[in-house]
Amino acid sequence: ELRDILPVNVEGVFQNVDWERSELVNEVQLKLQVPLVASVLPQSSSVVRLELIHELQRVMLDDSERRSKIIFTSLKASYKDGPLAQLGVPPPPISLPVIRQISDQGPGVFDTTYVDAFARVSRGDRGELRVFVRERD
Repeated sequence: ELRDILPVNVEGVFQNVDWERSELVNEVQLKLQVPLVASVLPQSSSVVRLELIHELQRVMLDDSERRSKIIFTSLKASYKDGPLAQLGVPPPPISLPVIRQISDQGPGVFDTTYVDAFARVSRGDRGELRVFVRERD
């Protein structure tokens, strides 16, 4: 398991919705402490960015309900920063059981129950409640 080889911490989770491109991207940033580099530079770490890319479809039930359907299409991995990015080391191959589980579940559907310029609250068809807050520039 990756955690046994490299210490990993979740640095952040973000969601980008692009209605013009019909795309939703869930971005997970993982902070890796690389043992060989850490022995030389103790404060060094690299942040790996995982992008779970989904096709996004709007399903209008009526004027008051906003339902969206997402279909997992691909996964991209890259370095956000750190010594591994600076050295040009390629990101690790991604084979996570949770990604296969997400893909095998099929499309997800969620209802937006509240939205304004700074926040969105949605409920998913699998029982989840999600609150998203827009990052300030």
